[in-house]
Amino acid sequence: MVLRKTWERVYKQALEILRETNHPIAKYTLGLIENKTLEIITFNKVKEKDFKCYADDYCDDKGEKLPHHYPPSSLTISKIIKAWDAKINGNRVSINHTLSDPKKIAKILVHEANHFLNDTNDNYDTDEKQFTEEFRAVLSESLVFSKPLRKWKLQEIAKEVAKRYELPLPKSIAMPEGLFVPKNKSSR
Repeated sequence: MVLRKTWERVYKQALEILRETNHPIAKYTLGLIENKTLEIITFNKVKEKDFKCYADDYCDDKGEKLPHHYPPSSLTISKIIKAWDAKINGNRVSINHTLSDPKKIAKILVHEANHFLNDTNDNYDTDEKQFTEEFRAVLSESLVFSKPLRKWKLQEIAKEVAKRYELPLPKSIAMPEGLFVPKNKSSR
């Protein structure tokens, strides 16, 4: 019960951080959450369909199978939250419920909203495709929470993405294709 109340408090603080930035990407993210287009849940409350997807992803990423029985055990959940802070499946974002930094959660929400906007859902056929999608999502975080981007900062972010996701660093770094906010109101 205490953990749930802590999560709810920290989550509300994260939403307030997004609201206070007044950045278009933050506003877009908040809009998705507030109108329930993007559903935010915690890994310990994950839906069965999402859990099966995450169990398969865990096997692909870590080379270890997780039991597919639902609901997952606390041991299985602890393995998932050690592997990821968040995952997206369709319009549902599952987040590590033990996170306590509201700014980190706000960044995660922006990151996952970018995946949703670009219909990524972690379906990558190549390392290059994964790099592009993750680079754009991390850039969206930087656009909201950092000072204006400079070319050297793009290089720094690219290196961070390559390291974080264990991907090869492309020879040349440029702004990735895709969207940071919808082109018009009817877009996602």
